Amino acid sequence: MWAVVLPLDVAKTRLQVAVPGSAWDVGVAQHMGMWVAWEWASRHLR
Repeated sequence: MWAVVLPLDVAKTRLQVAVPGSAWDVGVAQHMGMWVAWEWASRHLR
Protein backbone atom coordinates (compact mmCIF):
# COMPACT_ATOMS: atom_id res chain seq x y z
CA MET A 1 0.00 0.00 0.00
CA TRP A 2 2.75 2.50 0.93
CA ALA A 3 4.46 1.96 -2.42
CA VAL A 4 1.51 3.81 -3.97
CA VAL A 5 0.47 6.17 -1.18
CA LEU A 6 3.87 7.66 -0.35
CA PRO A 7 4.86 8.72 -3.90
CA LEU A 8 1.42 10.22 -4.46
CA ASP A 9 1.59 12.11 -1.16
CA VAL A 10 5.07 13.43 -1.97
CA ALA A 11 3.90 14.55 -5.42
CA LYS A 12 0.91 16.39 -3.95
CA THR A 13 3.08 18.07 -1.31
CA ARG A 14 5.63 19.24 -3.88
CA LEU A 15 2.82 20.57 -6.02
CA GLN A 16 1.38 22.51 -3.07
CA VAL A 17 4.69 24.22 -2.23
CA ALA A 18 5.90 24.78 -5.80
CA VAL A 19 6.76 28.29 -6.84
CA PRO A 20 4.83 29.27 -9.99
CA GLY A 21 7.05 28.79 -13.04
CA SER A 22 9.57 26.54 -11.26
CA ALA A 23 10.54 23.02 -12.32
CA TRP A 24 8.23 21.63 -9.61
CA ASP A 25 5.21 23.59 -10.89
CA VAL A 26 3.75 20.62 -12.78
CA GLY A 27 0.83 18.24 -12.30
CA VAL A 28 0.67 15.25 -10.00
CA ALA A 29 1.09 12.84 -12.94
CA GLN A 30 4.41 14.42 -13.94
CA HIS A 31 5.60 14.32 -10.33
CA MET A 32 4.77 10.61 -10.28
CA GLY A 33 6.83 10.22 -13.46
CA MET A 34 9.75 11.97 -11.76
CA TRP A 35 9.38 9.62 -8.80
CA VAL A 36 9.41 6.55 -11.05
CA ALA A 37 12.47 7.84 -12.91
CA TRP A 38 14.27 8.50 -9.61
CA GLU A 39 13.42 5.04 -8.28
CA TRP A 40 14.59 3.38 -11.49
CA ALA A 41 17.84 5.34 -11.50
CA SER A 42 18.56 4.66 -7.85
CA ARG A 43 18.06 0.93 -8.33
CA HIS A 44 19.87 0.48 -11.65
CA LEU A 45 22.79 2.90 -11.44
CA ARG A 46 24.53 1.45 -8.42
